[in-house]
Amino acid sequence: MTRWACLAWAAAKKMPEPPRSACVFCPYHNNNEWRRLKEFEPEEFARAVDFEKRFQEALKSTSLKGIPFLHRTLKPLSEVDFSTEEERGQLNMFNNECEGMCGV
Repeated sequence: MTRWACLAWAAAKKMPEPPRSACVFCPYHNNNEWRRLKEFEPEEFARAVDFEKRFQEALKSTSLKGIPFLHRTLKPLSEVDFSTEEERGQLNMFNNECEGMCGV
């Protein structure tokens, strides 16, 4: 069953959309996925934080010049702020489609 078929099946059954399947320490998680993990599966988030630390430590003895991070901000996962811009006070002035009123 494809991801899209699974989503369609869940929607047809009036079930909530299932989260994307991925490893707990997947570096391709977006902020929503990290946030969900941190809020609803704190043990799994702690596993990801621990993995990141152990991975960084293991690579210190290699010729790798940089430090690998799981989050795109290149900060330790435990220090990343996963809140949205709106939650940090940014107004969302364009949450509706353009209604053609400004004349541009």
